[in-house]
Amino acid sequence: MKNKYYSIGATLVVLVLMVCWTTELFAQRYVDVPSDGSPGSTAGNLNAVIVADSLNRVANPNTIYCLHRGSVDSVYFLTAIIANWGSMPLNIISTGTGPLPTIIPSTNIVGTPVSPLFSVTADISVKGVYIDGLNTLGAYTFHCWVINGDNVRVTLDSCQITNISKSFLRLQAQHDRCFVKNCRVSNATLDAPNGRVID
Repeated sequence: MKNKYYSIGATLVVLVLMVCWTTELFAQRYVDVPSDGSPGSTAGNLNAVIVADSLNRVANPNTIYCLHRGSVDSVYFLTAIIANWGSMPLNIISTGTGPLPTIIPSTNIVGTPVSPLFSVTADISVKGVYIDGLNTLGAYTFHCWVINGDNVRVTLDSCQITNISKSFLRLQAQHDRCFVKNCRVSNATLDAPNGRVID
């Protein structure tokens, strides 16, 4: 009988230790992303920050990238598509008060806008950002988010999206779930034959 109680007690101890270890391992990790509002800045180059941090995000998938609010200079340029491939989630939020931080596509080497802005096969969550699809040379990006993986969860909360010529959310896979809350979408039909808010 004593051995039975000992076995149950040892199992409970192991379970508690596993829960504690898992909680510590995946504690939220916040990455501050500064911006200075200039197109050539590495500080405001959002995709470069995410790529440079990729090994740290592998070590802790519960990473949250924090953009600054409160200033007209809170601009983040995309010089390439933010490609969230694999199975790691991508979380982007804004911090502080005041105007939302703005994400703007730069122009690629052939003179066309970065499009889509986000191409993902894993869960993505974006909260409290302003996305302007009008690039630095006055051209419009085609899509904001393109979902290329099955069973992906997309969560958009308190965002404003404008100047997307075709669709702000395009689904190209199966069994994806999209949650859009407190968002405002405008000027999403600039290419009239293709204008769709959600495609």
